[in-house]
Amino acid sequence: MNRILTIITAAMCWGVSGCDMTPRNYTAEIAKMEDTVFKAFPTVNRVSIEVKGDFGTEIIITLGDRELYNADETERQRVTNDAAALTDQIFAEKTPDKGTVVFVEDEQSIVVDKATKKTYPMPLKPKE
Repeated sequence: MNRILTIITAAMCWGVSGCDMTPRNYTAEIAKMEDTVFKAFPTVNRVSIEVKGDFGTEIIITLGDRELYNADETERQRVTNDAAALTDQIFAEKTPDKGTVVFVEDEQSIVVDKATKKTYPMPLKPKE
């Protein structure tokens, strides 16, 4: 019975949604994204980009920028929307399913203080 369920699940994945089960490498996209973020947001002093999962299900962009961290909601949301547009452009067909921009005040440390970080979901374009 378990074997039948496994076969049905695999067939549904491949046949219905065209799942690509090949792990992806995002090194080039991450490097380009980091360079682009520094140019697009000149006050940013620290950028960290993480693509979670072998199949790129989620991207997390952490921006260490005291100015943006202390800016108003509207400015942080604008930066989040701009980061989403950059993600869609740079990752193209490899764009993750969901994304988040994390603003941190500390511009030097790679450690993220979970109590003080400001997190915004990115409006990424759905895959076609």
